[in-house]
Amino acid sequence: MERSDSRKAPGLQDSKRGWEALYHAAILENDPLRLLERIEIAEEVMLVRTRDLTNHREGSIKEREALTRALHMLSLLRQASRKTNLGSPEGS
Repeated sequence: MERSDSRKAPGLQDSKRGWEALYHAAILENDPLRLLERIEIAEEVMLVRTRDLTNHREGSIKEREALTRALHMLSLLRQASRKTNLGSPEGS
């Protein structure tokens, strides 16, 4: 059982703080070709963290709220990016 817990812990720890770094990388990305990829990666890790918080009853209310706000911001960023790309020659 100890072996199982040690394999789980790094994943939980990575998603605990890793989502913040990936979120910041996505919102600061200025290359339109990489933006959607960064958004998708950040969202995936953030959704894993959200499930961890729900399933394991860990984390704080502040982190849950931060995740909710960050996921919403990524959704808005994705929408804006798609609108911008539709108007550009590369997005046509």
